[in-house]
Amino acid sequence: MSMDSAFQQRVVQAAEAVFSRNGRVGPLELFQEMSLLQAVHFASWRRGHSHTNYDELLMEGAERADALALLQPGIDCVLTKWQQRE
Repeated sequence: MSMDSAFQQRVVQAAEAVFSRNGRVGPLELFQEMSLLQAVHFASWRRGHSHTNYDELLMEGAERADALALLQPGIDCVLTKWQQRE
């Protein structure tokens, strides 16, 4: 088995394990399953992106511009509230 083939098999096995647990496979979960991303890094990343579902939209296949367009009204609302506090 070549190195490329062995790596591909490792990716497939990790993806299958993630899918069986979560019903979907995202890149971060895959990297974590393959021990390429440690749980502490994963948790930090999640905390930093917890205010919107932007990342989930991207993981589900949305284009960046479309994801941003969907979130823009909510972002504008928060910015308006912050400006009113000043």
